[in-house]
Amino acid sequence: LTFQPHFKNEDHSLMMMLRGQLTSGNSTTQSTTEYGLPSGSIKSSGAPAIPSFSMSNGQWRSIYLTYSAHYAYKGKYMADFSIRAGGTTKFGPERRWGYFPAVSLRWNIIDEPWMQWAKGGERNVLSMLSIRPSWGRVGNQPGGNYLYASKYGTAATYLDMNAMYPVNIRLNNLKWQINPSYNLGVDLGFWNDRLTVVIEGYRSTVTNMLMNNYRIPSNSGFSTIAVRNTGKMRNIGWEFHINTN
Repeated sequence: LTFQPHFKNEDHSLMMMLRGQLTSGNSTTQSTTEYGLPSGSIKSSGAPAIPSFSMSNGQWRSIYLTYSAHYAYKGKYMADFSIRAGGTTKFGPERRWGYFPAVSLRWNIIDEPWMQWAKGGERNVLSMLSIRPSWGRVGNQPGGNYLYASKYGTAATYLDMNAMYPVNIRLNNLKWQINPSYNLGVDLGFWNDRLTVVIEGYRSTVTNMLMNNYRIPSNSGFSTIAVRNTGKMRNIGWEFHINTN
């Protein structure tokens, strides 16, 4: 859904958008193994053996709702805002929703009256000058399903009886991985944008990092857990791009 109101004062412009996305998936696996063969090197399906069959299936769903707005004044000052709400069945009932806002600004300095000296003349040496600060964050979800549930498997025998045993540690407090980032960009154009220069400086951080197959003390009964929120990673850098037309 898009809404773009009309202003009598054409110096103002505004556009808002609401978007939704629903995704569902399922998976099914089947496997057949044999045991009781005299040698592990026998691969013939006709050899006498005791067959073992297994199968599994899974299902997951996710939903995303995004609201975004863009405002501009005289084409010189611009602001963008968005917020995204995401929910997924890959987390426990208390942790399924995450909220991810973002905001960015742009100032076209070259369009200011006191910058007309740079745009004047036949050569038009400086045709673009703008700065773009922004901040936002995104979230990642784990790849596995049913991590918040206790799962059990069957053992061959225990004291001559059929048995079941736990095969995982339930992770009902698992959280979204959050990636906040800051960015400052500068756009330069020369000679009617025949030569453009883009300078980007950024700083991004990863919190609640999702680590797969995380090792834990074996006295818990397990050597690893499927996923764990742990650690923090930070990345700081800058980029420099030059284009010619």
